[in-house]
Amino acid sequence: MTSHGPDDKRYPCSNPAIKTELVDTEVWGTICRLTKDPELLISKLKERNEDYSSTKEILEQELSICQSRLKVIPREKKKLVEGYRKNLYSDSMMRDEMGTIDNEQSELETRVRELERQLSRRILSGKREENIKKIAEKINKGIDNLDFKGRQRLLRLLVEKVIYDGQKIEIQTIIPLNEQLCPVHRGGLRG
Repeated sequence: MTSHGPDDKRYPCSNPAIKTELVDTEVWGTICRLTKDPELLISKLKERNEDYSSTKEILEQELSICQSRLKVIPREKKKLVEGYRKNLYSDSMMRDEMGTIDNEQSELETRVRELERQLSRRILSGKREENIKKIAEKINKGIDNLDFKGRQRLLRLLVEKVIYDGQKIEIQTIIPLNEQLCPVHRGGLRG
């Protein structure tokens, strides 16, 4: 196993090896248990939203950092313009610096929207709980009859990421926002 480091160099992975079959079996078993018992799924989703949730805390911290940085950017732009007026910067230097600041601002605004979306998706309303139950019921009707390709498609719809830290497997799921089971597009910035 290798992992990617800076400059796309490969380094040995520090986690112990685990057989793919074990991960596959664990992920599939978990998805089956959660769809057959939507109340368990809902309780797990509520659990991840608790104030002590490390993922929630990380998302909130990153959101705070991005928002703080966005508040500083207008002052930086103002200082840059003042320096330009005092002939401290050439035209090209001014354009380059302003472009850099504008790009950073745009990236931060995009990331803030994504973080806010992720945090809002963690909130379970009564309607969302009902939708989750309906989706689980639809999945459960045919889950036992799926062939390999069917299982693969379902997992791609419901599982965003599987993390193995050497001791435990964490499955990060995607719960569709409505009853429709359709492919999820996973583009954009990620944390």
